[in-house]
Amino acid sequence: MKKINSLSDLLMDELAGLLSAENLLIKSLTEIALACESSGLSFVLEEHAATSMNQARRLQDIFNNIGQNPPKVICEPIKRSISEAQGIIKKTPQGPARDTALISTASRIEQYEIDKYQEVLEHALILGHTQMVELLNKSIQEERLMNFYLNELAQYMINVQAIGSKLSHKVQSPVKNGRVNIREGFNRKTAKKKFKDREISRYIDEGDSNTL
Repeated sequence: MKKINSLSDLLMDELAGLLSAENLLIKSLTEIALACESSGLSFVLEEHAATSMNQARRLQDIFNNIGQNPPKVICEPIKRSISEAQGIIKKTPQGPARDTALISTASRIEQYEIDKYQEVLEHALILGHTQMVELLNKSIQEERLMNFYLNELAQYMINVQAIGSKLSHKVQSPVKNGRVNIREGFNRKTAKKKFKDREISRYIDEGDSNTL
């Protein structure tokens, strides 16, 4: 393992850790999505897998742009979270309890990625890597939006279980008119109201209408 003697070394190690995280998620999220009862949750996890592919490509582009190969590292926190999700699937029958537990695990994954991308972006800013910052910022916006989807799903799943099965059909219909429809009124307008952050608001405006 290469020693970390400078902030530049730390940045390379952190970027490699993020690349490892995205590659692990690409391999696992689709499998986890298949184990969900809620088609809304399955949809969001599959979207996360597709987003992870784009983010992995960005990270590889970053290494290509600076003429370095990624150090070989394994993102242990994401590896543990994936193992946790797999354990939930093994010990919990398909249904609301499994979905609720998987949402919690997925939310922790999202929060880890948001925090880590933000940390790496700050180091890239200090070192003056303008193009790198731009690419990292795109990924942060995607992670925040995906976390918003999961939070909406978690709240709605709680409501469905509390009220009964009368509303369950809404959870099973995640897409309406080309937008995620996890619950009534969940669209760009409500997302922008919940996120006052200017970058998130802009991302929602400019995002792919097929996934929002």
